[in-house]
Amino acid sequence: MTERDLSLVDDRLLAHYPEDLALAQKQRAAKQQLATQAQGNEQQEKLTDTKVELFLNGKIFSGWKTLSVFRSLEAMSGQFDLGIAVRPEDDVSVLKAGSSLILKMGGQTVITGYLDELRQRIEGENKEVAVSGRDKTADLVDCAVIHSSYQFKGQTLKQIAETICKPFGINVVWVATEAGATEVIPVWQVEPGETAFDTLSKAARHKGVLVTSDVDGNLVFTDPGKTKVGNLILGQNLLSLEVTDSWAQRFSLYRIIGDAEQGGAKGDKQTKDESELPLGD
Repeated sequence: MTERDLSLVDDRLLAHYPEDLALAQKQRAAKQQLATQAQGNEQQEKLTDTKVELFLNGKIFSGWKTLSVFRSLEAMSGQFDLGIAVRPEDDVSVLKAGSSLILKMGGQTVITGYLDELRQRIEGENKEVAVSGRDKTADLVDCAVIHSSYQFKGQTLKQIAETICKPFGINVVWVATEAGATEVIPVWQVEPGETAFDTLSKAARHKGVLVTSDVDGNLVFTDPGKTKVGNLILGQNLLSLEVTDSWAQRFSLYRIIGDAEQGGAKGDKQTKDESELPLGD
């Protein structure tokens, strides 16, 4: 029997047994709510039971109390933050900032990179240690491009990226299939002091592709997604949700002020009132 059939039966019974039917409907809704909560608790237990291991300087660290891992297609480098409580006499000198590392969750690698920061806090007999780090591609975010002329002529985006990434020991993975993505760029100029992240991000937008990193610390060029691959369901694969609706720094009117030769085309006859454009919804 389908839900529609059940609805028709409910409507017919309602006319004869309104109190009994109302009670049955409440019981059914309560069972559905309990089932949803049980699914959420199961997902949370699986997440809690996932083993988190940090491989660093020939040792494996686990038993973390706090964990935060961030990966995004819009970010060139993934990052993490881990925290643990230890005894004051415990030696944490092996956790050296700048060390190479691999972070795994449930046996799967999620970060391959370096330890950015070690933080220690001692209060009485309590000692807290927190570490944070990023993918190897963090070097591209922090460091300027190393090149003799800062100019690339007649090269593809992949060739430019490989040249820029070579001094940092970072491999380039090309999986983009967008039309024109592999066409030669006549001239690509890098500003002196410009970071590798900035210039490669601009070049990727110019070719209509995404640039990000993978779990092995490689730089990846790929296509923008066009296909829906799943759903986020609160209480199942989405355990918590926070929404903020803010009007901060939002204005109803923006004014552009300038003289004709500097602020617009010479001979522009637009008046001051015409240049005051209200912000649409």
